[in-house]
Amino acid sequence: MRAPVPTTVDRPPRVRADLAVHLSGHHDTQAVTLAGSILLVMPAARIRLAHPQPALAAHTAWLDAMTLADDLFGEGGPQTPMSWPDAAAVSGHVAFAGPVAGAAVDALAAAASPTGAAQIRVRLGGLLVIAVDRDAVRCQHALWTTAYRHAAELWPTAPADTADQLVAAGPALAPLPGGGFNPAALTSPVGR
Repeated sequence: MRAPVPTTVDRPPRVRADLAVHLSGHHDTQAVTLAGSILLVMPAARIRLAHPQPALAAHTAWLDAMTLADDLFGEGGPQTPMSWPDAAAVSGHVAFAGPVAGAAVDALAAAASPTGAAQIRVRLGGLLVIAVDRDAVRCQHALWTTAYRHAAELWPTAPADTADQLVAAGPALAPLPGGGFNPAALTSPVGR
């Protein structure tokens, strides 16, 4: 696993994205295979993966984000520091039909954040996901881990993930007997 990116207190450079999604707290997510691709659903966004590489890149980035969340938000830190507008009010779609440049992970302290609250930003191609608390990071980690598992099933020649990363993801993300996915991992990451 790569070394986590250090938290910054300096203002980061502007980030260009086709779709930016702000997430706070626990939120429902889903990753399903559909017509030879993977459809991910989260508040305000739908993402379609037609190639395995973006799934691996995002999965690896969210593993790094989980490590950074412990440092940035602390054990006793606020779980949901602010509310965002109704997630159903705005919806966007991003499709990844081929490989994308590696995902980028930034951890911003409150002093460097444009909103004044600490945040973790994960950028994958034209998608930027901003998580403002540990629960939001956990939900995204579970979503992208499931997407990677679907990618490994859909495309057997997909780049392999290391067993250590999946074990580190916790028992809630372990496959069910018979190889099925664990839907509880998509909607109940808090129990991990």
